[in-house]
Amino acid sequence: MKRARLLFGRQAGCDVRIPSASVSREHCEIVLDGSSLKLRDLGSSNGTYVDQHRVREADLSAGSIISVGPAIFVVCIDGKPASFDPKKALSQGAKPAAATTVKGNAKGGLDDDANEGTSISDLDFDFLDDDDEDTKKKL
Repeated sequence: MKRARLLFGRQAGCDVRIPSASVSREHCEIVLDGSSLKLRDLGSSNGTYVDQHRVREADLSAGSIISVGPAIFVVCIDGKPASFDPKKALSQGAKPAAATTVKGNAKGGLDDDANEGTSISDLDFDFLDDDDEDTKKKL
């Protein structure tokens, strides 16, 4: 499903649900604003971070690292960046006061025992584009 808003939080109705006490019920959102992506904090207690900086609002670009509570996301736009190092993303996404040590294995993955509670997953979300909006108006 394509839409212009992606809601992050711990509440069941959020698009990206992060069930952690450090995440507000409705923590932050990413919205399509014209041709750019903007992240907006929704008054969360613990803050939303982009590239280790606490933000109320920020423009996102390919490779931006978003931290919401214990979850860290790498923004990929139109396939860019083509790849990223999960260990580097985790260390760069950690809040400055709570830097995380992430231990890897010889295969380039994460050691499950050394990084209890840490996981890497892929979230693909398509925002509306001009063609989708035109189609919607015609219906």
